[in-house]
Amino acid sequence: MFHAVDMLRQHVTPDVRIHGIIRYAGEAPNIVPEENALEMYIRALERGNLNEVVRKIDDCARGAAIATQTTWEKEGDGRGLRQHEAESIWYRKSKAGL
Repeated sequence: MFHAVDMLRQHVTPDVRIHGIIRYAGEAPNIVPEENALEMYIRALERGNLNEVVRKIDDCARGAAIATQTTWEKEGDGRGLRQHEAESIWYRKSKAGL
């Protein structure tokens, strides 16, 4: 999953930020756990772009599940999050100055 997301970073716009945390990965390095959990944090300047990146990250999870003959499920979609307007204005001004 993380390898696919790392490759995806090369194909997103410069304003996109993708962060991941492995919340649970098992008890030992040489034993495949029954379950594992990770959280992905994704930001983008425009909502449409964010939705597209989320769809692509879902595809990364789907591909990882296929490759490992496992299943995956998604909890939450972040739709309740809002853009920080002051930060957006600063970013746009900063970006325009480059």
